[in-house]
Amino acid sequence: MIRTKAAEARLNKEIEQGQLAPLGAMTKAHLSRHYARRGVPEENELLAVPNMRTFSQLAGLDVESERLNSHTEVENAARQELFKKVRVRVGTVVFPIEVHVVDIKDLLELPDMNLNCIPNFRDNVSDNELEPPTVDMPDEDHA
Repeated sequence: MIRTKAAEARLNKEIEQGQLAPLGAMTKAHLSRHYARRGVPEENELLAVPNMRTFSQLAGLDVESERLNSHTEVENAARQELFKKVRVRVGTVVFPIEVHVVDIKDLLELPDMNLNCIPNFRDNVSDNELEPPTVDMPDEDHA
């Protein structure tokens, strides 16, 4: 644990000084463990990311993680601004009111997703096309 922390401190120092390219969180954590196991080079030697499949895969995962996080932030920002018009009747008068969709979803305990994008697989199937089961099993759980 101590060697891992020392390797991480050395990585951070070299990244801050511009001697090592910025690394993603997963790559940095694995590189710290890598140098902790193999020994951190002397102060006059620069650290480098080994040319191994593990590190190239981790770099790819870091890129995807960053892309996903930025995409989620954009969605969350758009989510906060989402209002829809709802007609409300008070007595005999109907008023259009803008309502925050997230509040309605929370109130109705709906999932935080667009339910309109879920395909309905039964749209193209009529009741006549559905075959009844060949063996009717007794319902013991709900008898």
